[in-house]
Amino acid sequence: MLKSIRILLAVLILLQACSEEKELITGTIAGRIGIYDQTRKSLPDRSGIEVNLLRDGLILDSHITEGDGCYLFENVPYGKYRIRLKKDKYVQAWNPPFFNHVGGYSPTFANLNIYEVPVYVLNLDSLGYYQPDNALIVYLKVDGDSVIKGNPNGYPIMVYAGSSPDVTKDNYATMGKGFLWDYWIYYNSPKIPVYGKLSLFDVWPAINDVIQGPVFLRIYPLANGQGYGNTQFYHDALGKPSNVISFDWNDLIGE
Repeated sequence: MLKSIRILLAVLILLQACSEEKELITGTIAGRIGIYDQTRKSLPDRSGIEVNLLRDGLILDSHITEGDGCYLFENVPYGKYRIRLKKDKYVQAWNPPFFNHVGGYSPTFANLNIYEVPVYVLNLDSLGYYQPDNALIVYLKVDGDSVIKGNPNGYPIMVYAGSSPDVTKDNYATMGKGFLWDYWIYYNSPKIPVYGKLSLFDVWPAINDVIQGPVFLRIYPLANGQGYGNTQFYHDALGKPSNVISFDWNDLIGE
């Protein structure tokens, strides 16, 4: 029995020594930050981005980028870290993962991006329903225009619905993530007016399950670079709220 206790103590001491040895291993964490405007266009000036190095939720070091967007943290001990980025009117890409920093001669590289929070204004006009995709179609204008530019992949939006006209991102019954689109019927033809498309499969909870009577809807532009799920975005990534429009669920889907 005494022998077993001695062996156990020896193992614990060895593990502690190994842990302390890893803490003593230091190295470099470096990377480059990309910056994009609201149309997802890369910007050449990457200066003025605050890069914070975090461990266990605490900021260990900070760096302000110059024009090339590069940063460098030296003599960083072995461990698990995270990078948090800050710049006025911009938001970091969604949920950058923790990364393990081994240390030693080989640097740890972490290249990340920030995106402009949208500044355009959405004016909602009317609603439609596209049965083949079970999708809500919102006809609208962007900054008063029915056509949007620089839009090969659509602009992300967050849609909030409730049972009263004061629906907002903080006061809603259901929500979903969609996109703004416009397109050509054929090459060089006039563009179809811009619309917002929201798959009702992505709205949770379902509108008709939680709202009885008139449905009130508001849309917020969403910065690029956020996640795919309905909740995978930073609230700082939301732009200005649109006006509110209302509809009757059964009339809209034709039941």
